Amino acid sequence: MRRAATLLTIMMLLLAASATAQSPARSWKRGPLTKKDFGAVPTRGSDRNSHLHYGIVYNTSGVGDGLNSYIFCKTAAVMFPADSWLADGHADEREMNYNQAVFDLVEVHSRQMQREAQMLNRGRQYDFLLAATLDRLEREIRALDAATGHGQDSLALERMRQQNRRWLAENPATRPNFEREGWWWLFDLGLGACVNGMELGKWIGPSIGLIDYELATGYKRLEFSLHFTQANSKLRENADYEDWPTGEVWNREEIHARLGFSVIDKPTYSLTPFVGAGFTSFFEPYMGEYYSVALMPTITLGVTGRRHIHHWHYVTNGLKHRADRVTSSVSASLYGSYSTNSFFPLLASGHFPMLTFGLRLGVSLRTERETVTWP
Repeated sequence: MRRAATLLTIMMLLLAASATAQSPARSWKRGPLTKKDFGAVPTRGSDRNSHLHYGIVYNTSGVGDGLNSYIFCKTAAVMFPADSWLADGHADEREMNYNQAVFDLVEVHSRQMQREAQMLNRGRQYDFLLAATLDRLEREIRALDAATGHGQDSLALERMRQQNRRWLAENPATRPNFEREGWWWLFDLGLGACVNGMELGKWIGPSIGLIDYELATGYKRLEFSLHFTQANSKLRENADYEDWPTGEVWNREEIHARLGFSVIDKPTYSLTPFVGAGFTSFFEPYMGEYYSVALMPTITLGVTGRRHIHHWHYVTNGLKHRADRVTSSVSASLYGSYSTNSFFPLLASGHFPMLTFGLRLGVSLRTERETVTWP
């Protein structure tokens, strides 16, 4: 039998579902070969009983849950009926078994290439890997010929087929699993607004255009974050305390530490209640400078929802290896906080409790380490 290794560098994968009468390729996944798969006219003068024209094709695409865009290389073993033939008088079971053994070897090397490709994750290297895979495949087919007498030794051929079937059963064609190792980092930039109540809230108007920076780290569902917030607020008409003029713009700054736990943590969204503590400061302008009016301890309760927009995976070497995952998200937070300056009476005269309710919208990037395993 004449063997031909077809080096296909096409980027469109021919799956079994698309291997129809109009397709030039026939996938291994369609099942055992039949006589109908050999449609070419035998080469005149050939000393071979058959010719199987085979190849390995691949494509790259995203893989994973939701909007995962990790680059995954999918391979397939194919043969070409229009270029494969059986000589007259040799379309017997022995010859069909030999061609099936060769086709099984093509599938074995297709799956091996798929696994090796994950160690590359670089599109321009896939063609070199395909060439090396086909070279190894050709050597193994020559070894199969030598061991089976070109398929004439039925017992040896059956042993080789059983060996291939066992390997294929133990190494199914599948996608890798991604499992979070635990620790992750996040940066979030948000805009929002808040309204104030209670004693100080009577004098200070809503804060519109609030800017919030969040830096967070966490372990699996547990989250610890630091928030730095800046906003401006105008004094209300009844702000007659200590010569605070109506309409004066105060600078509001906050720093909070928050602890949260994701009660919902899905590939496409999450929901995280949190509790926080920190300080809220107000600064009033005077002769071109800002002076502290109040430094108040603050307690915060709230919840943050995130909708994950896109995932990226960057894979390192190894069949059981690590990947860096980067997730972009949009977020929305609702929160309430209570502040009072009674703990620091020397920093501001009087007792100014304040209750604040706010809404924050943000965009974030989160990076984490994952373990990639093959089932």
